[in-house]
Amino acid sequence: FTTLTTYEGISKSRLFSIAIVDFNKDNQSDIVVANYGTNNVLVMSRYFNEPSAKQTNYLNRSHTGVTCTVIADFNNDNYLDIVANVLSKGDLLLLVGDGNGTFVGKKEISAGYESFVQQLRAKDLNNDNRMDIVTANRGSDSVGVILGDADENFAMVVTYPTGIGSSPYCVAIEDVNNDNKLDIISAKKNTYTICAVISDNYIRSIIIVQITNSDK
Repeated sequence: FTTLTTYEGISKSRLFSIAIVDFNKDNQSDIVVANYGTNNVLVMSRYFNEPSAKQTNYLNRSHTGVTCTVIADFNNDNYLDIVANVLSKGDLLLLVGDGNGTFVGKKEISAGYESFVQQLRAKDLNNDNRMDIVTANRGSDSVGVILGDADENFAMVVTYPTGIGSSPYCVAIEDVNNDNKLDIISAKKNTYTICAVISDNYIRSIIIVQITNSDK
């Protein structure tokens, strides 16, 4: 890294997460920012070509508390979409991409009552060629699975408890046991413990794995 370039955002935005993708396939990276302080998702286009750079705000709702986004093609139209959390409600919002770097529709997705989703991930969990959503639910001490159907519709969330007071803040998706099925891993807050949701097609179980602190 040879130089540092600073890009102006929004005052008091309290940026929580960043993603970099190419929404309109112009071979220039776009930046997606989740702003907790200003309750919005900021899409910054052509920021690596400064004369034509622009910012577009989405959501702008009061008391939402956006802390994370996940980007994928959720309706199989070959255009990338954005799903953002609505921390104060426990819901998610789908922003539908039009392929030109703008987002033309919004759809609410329930993540469960008082789930307070802290992190999102998206992958095809059940091999139906449709993107599904996995959530780390700080409010309900669980991880959630929301299956998609490629028509911007989503099944009712299925939650897997991670333990009372666990308050999971992060989640990852990977085949942890080499059975060619995706599993879910979530870390418990303030502990040295992770939870693994081991997938067996539609039957899943919770396995608690203790992580040793290397400093002790």
